[in-house]
Amino acid sequence: MPSTFYTINDLHFVNIVGAPLYIQGKYNLYRKRRLFYLKAKVGMTNNAETANIISINNGVVMEGGIGMLFPSRLRSRFYFEFSQYTSHAAGFANIVSPDILSDVEFDVWFHRFLFTVGVEFGK
Repeated sequence: MPSTFYTINDLHFVNIVGAPLYIQGKYNLYRKRRLFYLKAKVGMTNNAETANIISINNGVVMEGGIGMLFPSRLRSRFYFEFSQYTSHAAGFANIVSPDILSDVEFDVWFHRFLFTVGVEFGK
């Protein structure tokens, strides 16, 4: 997740790379011919040090959403969902710039609104 932020003197770019590990829950709400559901994910992100990151802490991952699963007589069904994904990263980066005399500390929250369309296989 590339992140760009400003300090007093300059604009900085930090490339944050992480692999999320989470558990997911889904609660089905039955409504006539369509199947509505609520979904939640909670876990952690295993953030990795990249070229300019000196140290980085693992962060939290959260996602909550609502979706709709369309019925089908086949083994596959279409669905779409709206959700909000939140992730966190904090650490220190070494910025190569003539205006910066020390490392830069960052604490970043990533918020994303997602619209997902997909196919579910199996019954």
